[in-house]
Amino acid sequence: MRALRNRSGSGRGAAGGEVFLVAGVAKLKLNTVCVEDQCPNIAEVWGGGGDGIAAATIMLLGDTCNCGCRFYVVKTSRNPTAPDPLGPETTANAIASWGYVLVSYLP
Repeated sequence: MRALRNRSGSGRGAAGGEVFLVAGVAKLKLNTVCVEDQCPNIAEVWGGGGDGIAAATIMLLGDTCNCGCRFYVVKTSRNPTAPDPLGPETTANAIASWGYVLVSYLP
């Protein structure tokens, strides 16, 4: 798995990486597993943890999963809404801005 590099410059990056990701996710209106799952570790993961590498997993098809797995607590539906037609463009913008990202295709 590849992760977004923390841009805080501190090596551990607790605040810098998280602020960078929060701003980018909000600006690009991306759906991420961390946000949709209400991950209790989001500050650590988005902040870079102990290795200084922040990570965000983009959900390519929106905020709803139709596979119904129980690992993540994301919204599920057998008939989710259609994917955002601008999704590929916003994901490409994230990649261009951040350098690289981790994406998740949840059918």
